[in-house]
Amino acid sequence: KIVILIIRTMAGVTFFESGRTALLVLDDPTRLCQNWRRCIDETISKQDSTVTGGSLLKKYALEGVANMARSADLQNSLVGSGIIWPIARCLLGYDPTLEKLSGEQDEEDAEMSQSASNTHARLAARALGMLCGVMKEPKLSTPPNHALYDAMKVILTKPLAKLLRNKRTKELLLSLNCNVETPNRIWGVRMREELASFLDEM
Repeated sequence: KIVILIIRTMAGVTFFESGRTALLVLDDPTRLCQNWRRCIDETISKQDSTVTGGSLLKKYALEGVANMARSADLQNSLVGSGIIWPIARCLLGYDPTLEKLSGEQDEEDAEMSQSASNTHARLAARALGMLCGVMKEPKLSTPPNHALYDAMKVILTKPLAKLLRNKRTKELLLSLNCNVETPNRIWGVRMREELASFLDEM
C-alpha cells in the first residue's frame, strides 16, 4: 500500500512543471525511471512479496509516465530505461469484449476486475503518444521525440503508429487486438503474436 501511495502521489505531482523539475534535480533520476519501469512490467511486485496491488500500481505508474513526458529530459530518461517495452506490451492486453461490461468502478473493483487490463491499455496508448510527442490535443502536447516515433512506426506499422496522435485510444486498441484489413491498414493475429513475442523478450 505504501508503494502505491508513493507512486500515486509522484504521478500527480509530475503533472506540474515544478514537480517535474524536482525529479530532474534528484541525485539519480535515471534510477527513478528504471524503478518506474519495474512498476509497469510488474517485476517490483514479483520480486518483493510485500508489494501488493500490482494492478493499481501499474495504473498510477502509467499515469505518471504521461505526466513526465511533458519534460524532454524526463522523456529521454524514461526511454533510456526501456520503459517503452512494457508500455507497448500493455496495448496487447486490451479485450474489446469487456467494453460492454465496463461501468463505474472504485479502486478495489479496478484492482480485482478483468477490465483492469483495458484501463492499462488505454493509459499505455496515451503515455506512448505523449512520449512520442505526437498528440493532437493541445492539453496533451509534449516535446516531439522523432526517434521514438520512428521506432513505433516500425514496431506498430505506420498506419497504427499514426493513431497514437488521437486522444481517444479505442481505434488503436481495437486495431491491435482484432483482425483488420483495409486499403490503409492491415493487422492480424499472427502480427499481434509476433509483436507480443518480441516485446516479451525485451
